[in-house]
Amino acid sequence: MPAVFECADRLGVSKRVSSITVPLGVTLNRDGSALFIVLVCFFFAQMANVVLNVGQIVLLTCVAACLTCSEQTRSVPGRDGGPSSP
Repeated sequence: MPAVFECADRLGVSKRVSSITVPLGVTLNRDGSALFIVLVCFFFAQMANVVLNVGQIVLLTCVAACLTCSEQTRSVPGRDGGPSSP
């Protein structure tokens, strides 16, 4: 996120606006990535004519929740996703 804040400063965005919108955008991007992965799994299952039972659907939903909360999901381009990254 520091690189995004620097870009916002260079573009003339006020710190008051960027301090709210950048973290919100990062969070929404991470949630969207997790949702996309689950929907792709459902799509491929339908393409392969695989019928998912309720347990498998719940499992995929839990995977989405884990991905949403995970630090390993890249939320900002260029971020390595490790716990020691800024």
